[in-house]
Amino acid sequence: MLQDASSKESKRFGGSIVLVANSKWVGKKPPAIDDPTLREILLLTHHRMNGRPSMSWVHGKPPASLQLIGVIPPSASEIKLLCNTYAHWDYITGQPWMQWRLDHDHAAVLKEDAAEEVAEERERQKADSTRQAYLKKVTLDDLANHEFFSSWKRLPGRRLTKLSRALMANAVRRLTELGARSKKQDRLEVLRDCIEAFNHLDSHNNHFIETEEREAICLELEAICHACGMQNKFEEVLEQRDW
Repeated sequence: MLQDASSKESKRFGGSIVLVANSKWVGKKPPAIDDPTLREILLLTHHRMNGRPSMSWVHGKPPASLQLIGVIPPSASEIKLLCNTYAHWDYITGQPWMQWRLDHDHAAVLKEDAAEEVAEERERQKADSTRQAYLKKVTLDDLANHEFFSSWKRLPGRRLTKLSRALMANAVRRLTELGARSKKQDRLEVLRDCIEAFNHLDSHNNHFIETEEREAICLELEAICHACGMQNKFEEVLEQRDW
């Protein structure tokens, strides 16, 4: 464990979560507490992880399968490590096995991944069709009653989720007040203001907008652009983002 629930970062995510990391050690019997591989954080290369440290914020009690072998205080540099990933215990505990399989059963893993990619592509096409149908019919009235960022659970935290939802709701309200016959330049200004507001929020909150947050913001903003008849300006609006 690198940071406990009392840390500043834990409180940013709502508290009661801890930052844990996997070591490079792999074996069938519990290692000695002074085994040097326990000090090194596992770097992941499976499934396009690209050398990312195997660490995540987790919530709740660890699984009973984990065995305490001792305490290794994290180094000063490890305590300062930033992580914007939240996962369940089964995810973080499964990473060493997935990495071991890639390192020792490479061909089988590649074959499995290829089959998964085919299945995922089918699902992507189905999801894209559903998405396009939604964008064609969505209205500002629909979005006025919409819960933005419903997929955000623990990350990026209650406060930032609330502020992000307020930014989207404010954009919808302003566009609704302008009306469908308003000047395109006026509607474009509202969309740009929304992006600038997220730039400000991100820069003043430790750059909390990571991959998941970025994708969610873009999806919600795309719907707003379609609802106000500015879908052809979506890419132009995104050019202003700093995240």
